[in-house]
Amino acid sequence: MSATSLLYPSGIDKCPWKYRKADDGTWYRRPVNTNGEWQALHVKRIGTPPDNGRPQAEVKNSPSIYEWTWK
Repeated sequence: MSATSLLYPSGIDKCPWKYRKADDGTWYRRPVNTNGEWQALHVKRIGTPPDNGRPQAEVKNSPSIYEWTWK
């Protein structure tokens, strides 16, 4: 088993995406070996951070406060 087999299921040995970061800090991706259109990563804040007084176990299981989508 290769080291990447845990990262990419179904026998894929390498990442199927090509990534780049623009000067404004936005991340883009597109499939490897294509000239397709780049997709931009959009991050939207949808919640508030967990209360610092909560037990660590509850903080780890808290839902993300951000929604990540590629468009």
